[in-house]
This record gives sequence, C-alpha cells and structure tokens, in this order.
Amino acid sequence: MTTTEIEEHIVSLIRSHVADGQLIPLHRIDHQIPGGFWKRGEVITSMWQRGLIDIVKVSGSPLIGIPWPGWEHDPKSGPRRLLVA
Repeated sequence: MTTTEIEEHIVSLIRSHVADGQLIPLHRIDHQIPGGFWKRGEVITSMWQRGLIDIVKVSGSPLIGIPWPGWEHDPKSGPRRLLVA
C-alpha cells in the first residue's frame, strides 16, 4: 500500500469507531493498519504534524481521532499542542 492509501485507511478506521472530534485508543485500531511498526509510526506522525489527526497521550496510552470540523489548525504553525495538568 502507498502512504496515501494507508492514511486513507487510518481515517476510515477512526471514523468507523468514533465521530469526528472524539478519540479512540490507538491500540484498538493499530493491528488493522497495514505496514510494519516503523511505517505505521511514520504515517501517523506525519498525519499529526499536518493536522489531519489529533493525538493525545493519557497515562502513556495514545488516543487518536479526527479533529472537529472547523477546529483544524494551520500545519505551518506546527502540531497542535495540548497541556494537560
């Protein structure tokens, strides 16, 4: 699969589990993402850096989701940051 096809598959997987703006534990869909461990990591990191997905780490476990419509950010400003206390 090409990188674009993997990205489309990831978006489809996320949307099949949760609505936009909601998060799902990455481990619930990770085994369904094609490619090896490093390829999956590269694709997910690239999607996050470009603002296509949101990732939040809670207690060491990454949660992944599609941003709410209208809440997308400008990739030129870098990845969106979230401070959790």
